[in-house]
Amino acid sequence: MDKVSYLSNSTTAQNGVYPVTIQGLDFIQSQILTLQNLAFNGGDNYVIKEPTADPVQNGIMVWAGEVLPLSGAAANYVQIVSAKKSITTDNGVYTDARETRIAQYITKPLNTPETDTLKLRSRFAAIMTNAAIWAQVEALMNAAKVETVVVLRGVYPLAALDKVITPARVLCYTGSANIGGYNAYTVDAFNCNGVIYQELKTADLRRFGRYFTAGKWSDFVPLDDQCHIEAKVIRGTLYLRHGFLPPYARIIVLRKKRRDKHAGKGRNYRSVKCAWYHGWKMELAKGQPNTWYVPKCIAADKPFRQHIGKEFAPLMTELLFRTRKSGGWYISGVQKEWKSGPQRAYAKIGLGIITSAAHNVANCDLLEVKFRVWPDKAGNVRKTLSVE
Repeated sequence: MDKVSYLSNSTTAQNGVYPVTIQGLDFIQSQILTLQNLAFNGGDNYVIKEPTADPVQNGIMVWAGEVLPLSGAAANYVQIVSAKKSITTDNGVYTDARETRIAQYITKPLNTPETDTLKLRSRFAAIMTNAAIWAQVEALMNAAKVETVVVLRGVYPLAALDKVITPARVLCYTGSANIGGYNAYTVDAFNCNGVIYQELKTADLRRFGRYFTAGKWSDFVPLDDQCHIEAKVIRGTLYLRHGFLPPYARIIVLRKKRRDKHAGKGRNYRSVKCAWYHGWKMELAKGQPNTWYVPKCIAADKPFRQHIGKEFAPLMTELLFRTRKSGGWYISGVQKEWKSGPQRAYAKIGLGIITSAAHNVANCDLLEVKFRVWPDKAGNVRKTLSVE
């Protein structure tokens, strides 16, 4: 902002006296008008202070960014009243040298047309003080029970991140704990209905997560495409591998039930249809993320609970392979029967990951496994698993 040195600017004849000139007064007025622009912070039109009757004091209002005194008792219209005054000096008369402007309340019919100097009082909002605004914010926060999230910044070792178990955002600068090859990232801590969880985000949009259970944190593991499942068979043993799974995720075993194409009278044209179903209500154990392991049954429907704790491959043999009293064998759930010749058959099994209490089979990531049975040249029955 421009500035004038009134007291330090002097001459030999007039020590410390700044010369009063028209140009100097205009300089002062321009500075005042510049400060008036601060009124736009509250908007174009608003009332800062209402006038009072006892004692009689003018109020203050802003009209199109201009700060004006406000007089009179409250009414339905506000009007600007201007007055010009001439000044007489030894040099003559200065016509309309001074102009005063004041806003005042006036009462008029509500259908009176508005002008540049006459407006409805409703056009002018009452400005709120910072204290009043903050009181309203506090009332809203208390009503909604808003929980404040703490934002932390700095270099954080892993021990420091372990202590963040309340909702917070931690901006970890370069030099923080090395996680997944990164030492600068953002960690968001959540408390989702008692489940404490941390999610780490990097500059290249990689994401890692971990859970706080049984009083300790799990390891940070990648969250990108984690709810998938892989399988392989080595010497008759089935191995599984999956990504990081949340505590509520489960690995379920599904059957694929075949329906004969002639099912239903008069519908011989009907094609073979298959549907996956959770018939055994069987679940398999989860392993460590991205590590091959041999799955075992950890839960099953009531008729099959005696199979809990068994490995997947021998378990499927017990459930699917059947021998007939009359001789021969068959696959449970497969309708085809063999009357003569070499018998060959298979049953399809599905392995999927679900993340909800409902068995949403249609939306889970499904892996198909085949249980195959056939007689070898020596007449022995061979039973194997294969991954599709």
